[in-house]
Amino acid sequence: MFEELMNENIYEFTVKETVRYAVNMKNTQDFILTVEEVEVFLGFLLFAGYHKLPAEKLYYSEDEDVGIPIIKTAMSRNKYQKLKTLLHFQDNDLADENKHDHRFKIRPLLKMTNESFQKFGIFEENLLIDEMIVKYY
Repeated sequence: MFEELMNENIYEFTVKETVRYAVNMKNTQDFILTVEEVEVFLGFLLFAGYHKLPAEKLYYSEDEDVGIPIIKTAMSRNKYQKLKTLLHFQDNDLADENKHDHRFKIRPLLKMTNESFQKFGIFEENLLIDEMIVKYY
């Protein structure tokens, strides 16, 4: 279900905007990013939300009691940290035109995910609310 919501277009868009930011704003001409790396990065974030460790660097530790082999083999720590600092969802050149929009930096991501979520919605003109749903005394 998650893969249906976070479709290929969202990942490709994230790659495009992140590479644009790395090259144009951070002058990192040799930065290369793939859709698979963005998927692994997101997977790491989801995993880190479930399997809590006191510090991020411990996921890459060589110690048996804290190091997570699947994390270490999926993406290097340097690539993860680099991607974490460069991750972008919007062209910063448009910032001056959108000073009023507090969600400017993630607006395209919000729009794309909302469109993706709408595939699974029930949209009818007349909806019925059963009396058991409504709180009563």
